[in-house]
Amino acid sequence: MRICLINPPQILDIRFGTPFVFQPLGLLYVAAALEKEHSVSVIDATLEDWRNLRKAGDKYYMGLNFNRLKERIQELNPGVVGISIPFSVNFESAAGVAAAVKAVNKNIIVIAGGVHPTVKPVETLESKNIDIIVRGEGEITVCKLLKALEKGKNGDYGKVKGIGYKTVGKIILTPVRTPIADLNKLPLPARHLVDMEGYFSALGERSGARDMYTYSRRTVSIMTSRGCPFGCNFCSIHLTMGRRFRARTPENIIAELKEVIAGYGVKHINFEDDNITFDRKRAEELFDLMIKNKFDITWSAPNGIRADTLDEKLIIKMKASGCKRVFVAPESGVQKVVDEIIGKKLDLKKIEEAVVLLKKHDIIVDGSFVIGFPGETIDDIKKTVKFALKLKKLGMSAAGFHIATPYYGTKLYTEAEKTGCLRKDLQNGMFSTTEALLETPEWSLKKIKELRAWADLRINQSFRRRMSCYVENKSPLALFILRLPLLAYRGVRKLFRLLGVFAKLCRNTLVTLSEKKRNVLPPIKYIVFEVTDACNSRCKHCSIWKFKPKTNVLTAEELKKMLEDDIFKGLKTVLLTGGEAVLRKDIKEIISAIHEARPKTEISLSTNGLLPERILEVVNDAISKNIVLNVGVSLDAAGEKHDYFRGVKGNFKKVDYLLKELVNIRSRDKSKLGAVLVGHTISNLTADTLLEVASYAEKLGIGFITQLYEEFSFYHNESGKNETKPENYNNSYLKGIVRQIRKLPPSFQNEKLVYALKHKLKYKCDSMRSFFLLHCDGTVSPCLRYSHLNSGNYRDSSLSAVWKSEEAGKIRKTIDACTGCSNSWATDWSYEARFFPFWKIKLSLLFRRIIFKFKKALE
Repeated sequence: MRICLINPPQILDIRFGTPFVFQPLGLLYVAAALEKEHSVSVIDATLEDWRNLRKAGDKYYMGLNFNRLKERIQELNPGVVGISIPFSVNFESAAGVAAAVKAVNKNIIVIAGGVHPTVKPVETLESKNIDIIVRGEGEITVCKLLKALEKGKNGDYGKVKGIGYKTVGKIILTPVRTPIADLNKLPLPARHLVDMEGYFSALGERSGARDMYTYSRRTVSIMTSRGCPFGCNFCSIHLTMGRRFRARTPENIIAELKEVIAGYGVKHINFEDDNITFDRKRAEELFDLMIKNKFDITWSAPNGIRADTLDEKLIIKMKASGCKRVFVAPESGVQKVVDEIIGKKLDLKKIEEAVVLLKKHDIIVDGSFVIGFPGETIDDIKKTVKFALKLKKLGMSAAGFHIATPYYGTKLYTEAEKTGCLRKDLQNGMFSTTEALLETPEWSLKKIKELRAWADLRINQSFRRRMSCYVENKSPLALFILRLPLLAYRGVRKLFRLLGVFAKLCRNTLVTLSEKKRNVLPPIKYIVFEVTDACNSRCKHCSIWKFKPKTNVLTAEELKKMLEDDIFKGLKTVLLTGGEAVLRKDIKEIISAIHEARPKTEISLSTNGLLPERILEVVNDAISKNIVLNVGVSLDAAGEKHDYFRGVKGNFKKVDYLLKELVNIRSRDKSKLGAVLVGHTISNLTADTLLEVASYAEKLGIGFITQLYEEFSFYHNESGKNETKPENYNNSYLKGIVRQIRKLPPSFQNEKLVYALKHKLKYKCDSMRSFFLLHCDGTVSPCLRYSHLNSGNYRDSSLSAVWKSEEAGKIRKTIDACTGCSNSWATDWSYEARFFPFWKIKLSLLFRRIIFKFKKALE
């Protein structure tokens, strides 16, 4: 049977902050269980298009919209769709997903699982587009349910424990299934069915991450145990996981750790257990094995560790195994509240001891506090804040203050419902620990929210921030007046920094003018080396492949000898290109020769990606020789579009495979492989694919550059005329490209390129001064545009002689007369270009920032 499991997009009330991306561990466990007998696909509708964070009314929306989700469902054509509803706040989104599924095909069976269907089974089934629910743990239940569904009789799946369904207008709930006893028998989460690089990309940016516990973008969540035997009145975990503590063996956990480290280059683990140290013996064995395996990872416990399970011996092992951060949860600073109201049965002195020991062994420790329980007093809350301050002095890093939330099915919800403490307008979307849902004679909803805000400000904010809030509440205008001296000081400081940069720029400009006046050449900084003019691609924008390749190419030994010339003392970068550079059989020797001659020079390899295995062989060879190699791969679109632009069927698949392999290599050790980036060429054919390729690069967590294809139309064109007649660079065309570039992620934007495009590419470069193009036969040319010109051949004398020849001087005059091109920004602009736009670019940015801060201060 064809099954699609969906993690719904995030729909969240604006009051609760912006949503973030999380790895749907429960869904991946179910997917792994189903994979044995079914065709399974997973759509994480939060991850897909997670940057599309939009605001509508009083809600945030993150992820795929429902129209795009319908398209994805049509593509997969499943017979059954499973929807995860981990929390009640997700029910609205899940109902929207179910409606989208039925809109595609009303015969698709929709199954919902998670905490909400477990605690609110009838309400969930009353949603007209949900056919069946799964209560409790889903791995065994879903497999048995699908076997029954394949038989096609309601009576068959009515015998399946742990489900609910509708029949003849009635809602039937079958008996609850006993929790899974042996967790080791469960297959590991099916991470291969989701875009792990996408999760890593989201974690790499604050907008998509759970900040405090994201120590590396390459973070995964792992759960080593289920169930909690303790009886906190606000906790709902026992409703799905049971009271009995069930745990995987240390060996089973180590197997998963090895899988995620080897397969995804993981650097940080979040153990999502509710209490990873509950079984002391098991915890020690696990940490010992992690130490023994010498895993190069860190880990955290974001769901908390029970303080009375910790002692110094265990904490030492936690630290040695990579523990970075944990939190302990006293919940209250009043022992009576902890024992009698919450029912946690935890000695608060153990919390103090644990904080001291964790701090001693350099493990960051946070605290979690819950206020606003029926029966608690305002005096109790103040004592809790006082206790939190005490823990801060002992070494606690931060304290999370939450409002007691009566989740469905909990003891707190039942008691609040009986006593009438629940707010009258309670809805599924309100469940948040920052929202007041309980009202008692002791406080109103507004009062408890104010107390939470006060507690957070008192514990977690600086004195300056507390004073700012106090003054702002009294008089916003007074706060602005007090801030004026600070704003003035910062403005003056930035102005002095700006003047310093400008002074350096003026100095460089004067040096350049002086060198020109005295006819002194600056040091060579940058070489583009055409390793070969043979090419296995058939690009629409380039004609190099139409010519017969040269055979009398420079050898690695000749290149090494050339680079040993004193003229290359200041050489910063060598870009290896072609044709296709890896078609050279001795490309590995060429890279080694450059490194031996100039060890400090950066080496970059540009490739079309058509020979991925060969490229990976070259990269691994460089790594083995401790040569840091940057790799740029051409990509103009996704899928068959790229194949069309590049003229070779299957090109995109090879590029995609290559880039993912390079990302894996780099993730294992960033020091061994340099930058990995995608190179996009803008033409009249590819202008509309710019954002698509940038999004692809961002998803992989790699770099991105773009350039106009103007230069390639001159490449290997003996007449020096632009025979391919590229798009005319009129204002509207350039503005269109600028608008596209402005939509790119900030890290992909290039102010120099934008400025060049806005000013019709009129600025010159330093070609034949600090930069040149070296052809594969040893001929020296200024650049792609003037590749038909040459100042001589290195083989005929020496590079110094060629560089200072009469012919080279004539070419420099040609370059001086050149009005600039689309790629002058990529090498180095001339002094005119550096000087004149300086104030326009820098001052406009400065004023924009000042105006922004001024407006913010007035808000």
